Amino acid sequence: MAHKNEKAMRDSDAALQKGDFEKAFADFADDVVAHVGGRSKLAGDVKGKAELMAKFGEFMAAMGDNPVLETHDILANDEHGVIIQSFRGTKQGRTQEFRGVGILNFTGGKVSEAWFFDEDPYNADAFYDA
Repeated sequence: MAHKNEKAMRDSDAALQKGDFEKAFADFADDVVAHVGGRSKLAGDVKGKAELMAKFGEFMAAMGDNPVLETHDILANDEHGVIIQSFRGTKQGRTQEFRGVGILNFTGGKVSEAWFFDEDPYNADAFYDA
């Protein structure tokens, strides 16, 4: 049986795939802090669930036409969760695929802090900012 935090992350991922952003971010604390790696317009610290949801919208827009998120695995315990994903998008006739990881910290059953990193931040930053 999956850990409760793993189940929450898998439910969130399934909601994202369906475009249900409210459900996807339901297990994030209202005062969540997220750290987005890189140097693109998406990089930096994000404070609060509303700002994180807006930043996710910016990420999807930065992925261009028909963005695809593919989850490879989700791991979690009482305090931490890890999601391993690939992202693919097309912009200006150019399709790019990136691999990334999200690391989540759980406090009281909610995601209280998160870190998101691309495998190749230089390539990803250029694509996001184009």
